[in-house]
Amino acid sequence: MVRKETDFENTTAEGRRSTIPAPSSLRANSLTGSVPEASGPIGSAPTTAALQERYHRYRLQQGRDLLALLSKEGMRALLRCRALGERSGDPSLEMEELATMCADLLPLPPFSVWLEDFRQNREAYVEHDRMAPAGPAGPEGAPVTIAVRSFLHDGEAWTAELVVREDPPSWCGRVQFRRGEGEPLATTGEIFRDVQAALVRERWRSFDDRALSGFLRSALD
Repeated sequence: MVRKETDFENTTAEGRRSTIPAPSSLRANSLTGSVPEASGPIGSAPTTAALQERYHRYRLQQGRDLLALLSKEGMRALLRCRALGERSGDPSLEMEELATMCADLLPLPPFSVWLEDFRQNREAYVEHDRMAPAGPAGPEGAPVTIAVRSFLHDGEAWTAELVVREDPPSWCGRVQFRRGEGEPLATTGEIFRDVQAALVRERWRSFDDRALSGFLRSALD
């Protein structure tokens, strides 16, 4: 069950009140730039390194979001502060440095708190990941999980995960199933194929819980 978002308010340089995600909900959709979590060999749990990278992207995106809210005067003030330190000379890197500065101004949760929320609300995090136009990118071309959904099968709680890989010029997708946080217990064949990973995910979203139960029953047979 995805928890309802709560917000706290932050003041921009112009004095406007703006809504920023609260640590209790951690806004999954602002977490990633283009790299969903790697699924591992068959969708195993993300490694600690992958989670730390995801947390870093979460902080950076929160900083970018705050940066976008700043007035011209607020931006100038930030640039003046930035000018006091060493500069990279690369405009794109400097924007990332400014975003990092903004992230440091926000009351973002430490990694341990964020990790607990991620584990309890993984469905929301993965479902709202931002996907680059070129598609998701797993480490060394590994399949990636781009959608997660909870459902009931024969009265038991299961989780279905959509895992995709690139097979130029298409993207292929399979569904893997797990109970609790254990290893996947069953997986379908590559039953989805489309020219974009985003289209595979849209197709996946069109299936209801009964269809997922059917896929699971077939995979368990």
